[in-house]
Amino acid sequence: LFLERYSENKPNFKNKVYIILILAISVFLIRNTGRIYNEYKVYNYNPIENAYYKDFQQNFDITKRIEKITMCIDNQIDSKCENENIKSKRIFNSYMFYRK
Repeated sequence: LFLERYSENKPNFKNKVYIILILAISVFLIRNTGRIYNEYKVYNYNPIENAYYKDFQQNFDITKRIEKITMCIDNQIDSKCENENIKSKRIFNSYMFYRK
């Protein structure tokens, strides 16, 4: 096999394996430390104090409005949809959204 040629030179092979393992672990730790630092700066996320990420769901409002508009198109209920300034059309089995 491929590893058979290292059977005579075990200390050298062991050193190479240890170096590769240390490099892999250090790259993993450095990248994750950098990622956590960036999350702390951008999102004010501190995993040491609180491991839970607070999601303020600021983008879910758009999703809820889109679901409401598509429900109005599918069910043909116009009374609930008259207040919306975003309309949609169903074209080729997909939705196109536009402003009034």
